[in-house]
Amino acid sequence: MKHLRRSSLCPGGLVRLAAAPSWHLIAALSLLSGCATVELAGSWKDPGFTGPALRKVLVIGAAQSETNRRLFEDSFSQVLKTSGVTAVPGYTLIPVGAAPSRDQVRDAVARAGADAVIVTRVGRAETRVEVTPTYYQTGPYRAGLYGGYGTSAAPAMVTQYEVFTLETTLWQVKTEKVVWGGTSRIIEPQDVSKATAELAEVLITKMRADGVL
Repeated sequence: MKHLRRSSLCPGGLVRLAAAPSWHLIAALSLLSGCATVELAGSWKDPGFTGPALRKVLVIGAAQSETNRRLFEDSFSQVLKTSGVTAVPGYTLIPVGAAPSRDQVRDAVARAGADAVIVTRVGRAETRVEVTPTYYQTGPYRAGLYGGYGTSAAPAMVTQYEVFTLETTLWQVKTEKVVWGGTSRIIEPQDVSKATAELAEVLITKMRADGVL
């Protein structure tokens, strides 16, 4: 079952897959402009997780740019705090650059006193193209009473836009296992902070409903 939250209506259409590195989350988002849509396409909860809800989270956004990583982690952390969950941006404890090692993450978790880690990265990027034909009707006011009533086609309108599929996992520190995972999509966000806040609201709402936060 899909769980949707749309900030505005954007077109859907034919899909052409384009490759994108999984570590380029915010760098990719910051290049886009236009309408922003956030969609939670699916989620999973570990049936063996019975609580209690996780209350202190280390937030990690997969990005090479230090500025973009800070924007993402700060924005996501702020939404968590607004929801009553203590959150620590990963960049405050983990060096910027390549994907952090297990030891770096373990050290950051210990220093933050976190009982959970949220990681978000880009799974894939798509360029979508929608072709919308437009029509006009030839009515009796143009062709007379016995004239044609057919529909004539006008030139089609072509729209192209970008879609990024994101993968988010919530890890429980005590067991070192994933207790929740979700796949979401962002369509052409106008800015990183706004898109991240909308994404965080969608994901956190679902995680709270599932009892993991």
